[in-house]
Amino acid sequence: NNQGKNEIAKGKWVVKKKEHELESIVSKKPTKTRTGILRRRCKECKTEKERITIPAQELVINIGDSAKKVVKDPKKCKVSLKNATKYKKYFYLDTKKGTVELIKDYSVKFAKSIPLTVKIADKKFKVNVKVKIPAPKVKITKTKISDGYYRYTFKYNIKGADRIQVRSIGKM
Repeated sequence: NNQGKNEIAKGKWVVKKKEHELESIVSKKPTKTRTGILRRRCKECKTEKERITIPAQELVINIGDSAKKVVKDPKKCKVSLKNATKYKKYFYLDTKKGTVELIKDYSVKFAKSIPLTVKIADKKFKVNVKVKIPAPKVKITKTKISDGYYRYTFKYNIKGADRIQVRSIGKM
């Protein structure tokens, strides 16, 4: 406004760019069965830096299954177990890979669900791991040995089972 009478000192006309100040926004909430989305963006300019998948609230794993992923990108998420010493006899939680694996022991009685906490940026999410015992499939083959006597052969898909108990009531 001084009509060019005042000289601007060297370097005064350069305005430094502000750094992005990130905020985390849940744009899609996770449900029991579906994953959600957490967006990280700048508070000022709204430029989106990244999208991170939030795990579903429930993870079902069958006894005998191999490791199951809790989070898609374990480098961006931190998975933790509140009562690690209490639950470590049931399963192994690999925090680097973001997976959970059951210990294959059929004699263990599992709780209804085992609570995990997943931390993404500055937000925490709960994931309940439900343990299921798969229904056994049994194939029975009947072979006649002699008059009135039969031999039964059983094949079953239960991993780790080494015996089967059979009860017979009446005629087979």
